[in-house]
Amino acid sequence: MVRTPIIITIVLIVLATIFSIWLINSDSLKLTDAEVISNLILVSASLGAFISATFVIWSYIHTNAAFILSQKPALLLFINNLNVKRTDDDPEIVHMTQVIYRNTTNNTFYDLTIKVVLQIANRTIDLSDLFTEKMYMAGYDERQRQEVTVDILNERGVNLLEQASNGHEALLTLSYQFTFNNNLENIEVQKYRWETDKGLWSVK
Repeated sequence: MVRTPIIITIVLIVLATIFSIWLINSDSLKLTDAEVISNLILVSASLGAFISATFVIWSYIHTNAAFILSQKPALLLFINNLNVKRTDDDPEIVHMTQVIYRNTTNNTFYDLTIKVVLQIANRTIDLSDLFTEKMYMAGYDERQRQEVTVDILNERGVNLLEQASNGHEALLTLSYQFTFNNNLENIEVQKYRWETDKGLWSVK
């Protein structure tokens, strides 16, 4: 992109040079030496103006693009593994999947949608309904959602521990989408693999 104004400048110089040579050598125009010199001065002045305008416009476009980009929000989205008691009355220690998401900018999300998808044993289970679609999220806001892993998957008909112990790889994909500058942005964050021997999610 930096080369664009340079290339345009070279093209303008070549065109101006060709026109100047034609002007000097042209017999059909029947110009006097004074008229030729006057026209060459006009060509040089026009060339300088066009070159100057090229760099001014290029600088404006990039400054404007940088400003727009500075208004773009960004999300830190990741999984945290917790081992907690099921309830105060039930001391069983269970694995809890905690999804933490944080707006790392001072810019606002107006329609943030978080996507969580599990792939296991040739099945794809969409867990995105755990989050509200098209959320409003102010700058530097931080939130979290946590669920007992085996319970939430059992509700979807998936026995994670049984499937994983049978050699089926469980992959959890995190992504999010939002609208920015009238365009729908889709950002895939990362994938997590269920480690059967450790009983937790690890970054793939």
